[in-house]
Amino acid sequence: DWKRIFTHPDGNKFYKATVDYPACGMYKELIEAYPNAKVLLTVRDPEKWYDSAIETIWSWRCTEQHWAARVFENGRKFQAQAQAFHRATMLPGVKRSDREGSIKSFNAWIERVKSTVPPEKLLIYDVKEGWEPLCKFLNKPIPDEEFPYINDKEQIKNELNKILLICYIA
Repeated sequence: DWKRIFTHPDGNKFYKATVDYPACGMYKELIEAYPNAKVLLTVRDPEKWYDSAIETIWSWRCTEQHWAARVFENGRKFQAQAQAFHRATMLPGVKRSDREGSIKSFNAWIERVKSTVPPEKLLIYDVKEGWEPLCKFLNKPIPDEEFPYINDKEQIKNELNKILLICYIA
């Protein structure tokens, strides 16, 4: 029920976009439900992607794998959902610790999205390109501010540490 998912809890607002995990794994369902939707496929150096993922979202810090999250029912649900997402987006049998297999999966995912989404609805985008291609694709004016860079590995690791601390304290 996408309408329920994208309706703000106050019931008066409707979200117009979703980014990253877990929605990216459901892009086919989303473009079927919203045929006018546009898809932004962010790309980056696969080796750097793996290095970042293995130190952050796939590390011992991440609640997806950490035992402390299993203490809470919602933590267990999150872990089950995250594991299902991993199975759906990676090549069969590839474990996170398998650098070569993970990078092959990363590249296969990009090719799968490119072959599935109609070209006129797809922007293949590297954040290093800044505002211009993104704004052009979305038919929006280019902001008068510097393009933000907030995907910082150390910041993500610090945030994951805070989540674990909450699990330990609770």
